[in-house]
Amino acid sequence: MMKNKKVFMTFQTSDAFVNSDWLEERLRKEHAQGWKLINYSWWGLFTFEECEPADVVYRFDFAQDVWTPGMVRIYQDAGWTKVLDKSGILLLKRKLAEGELASSALLYEDRRTQLEARLPMLKRLVWLEIASFCFILYLLYTIFTDNHFSTKIYWLSILFFLSYLSLSRLNVFRAYYRAKKELTE
Repeated sequence: MMKNKKVFMTFQTSDAFVNSDWLEERLRKEHAQGWKLINYSWWGLFTFEECEPADVVYRFDFAQDVWTPGMVRIYQDAGWTKVLDKSGILLLKRKLAEGELASSALLYEDRRTQLEARLPMLKRLVWLEIASFCFILYLLYTIFTDNHFSTKIYWLSILFFLSYLSLSRLNVFRAYYRAKKELTE
């Protein structure tokens, strides 16, 4: 019977866009130690299954409608297999050939194509962040127009939590505008 292990890593949806290199390298190290990824949640819980240690590279793909039958064949011909597909983000893996560098195992040939694939998803995330900021403003309005002290404590704690989440995800805005700037240059 195969053993499973669960690992909690600090990981949010935005990390797949902003810090995917770190995460891909971490998954590669786990596979080299004999643990292949079988599932993950957006809250950072990664589930691994015991396997034969191998030098496998993982890559995220952010294109929305890429997993069509034609693209499946192209990816498979290049040696890639789908690990997971969550919210339009694909996680693919490929075993490296003898002497092949992980840095040469790319899904896209150039940076521009990679950015064009990431931009629509980043744009969606930016709008979600704007909506959460508007909700925080609404909570502020509610807190300071209400006269009940116990209600204020409740709402202030919710506001603190939501503010922390929003501030910790400002990297989404930075990633979006960096990608946009790089594409226009």
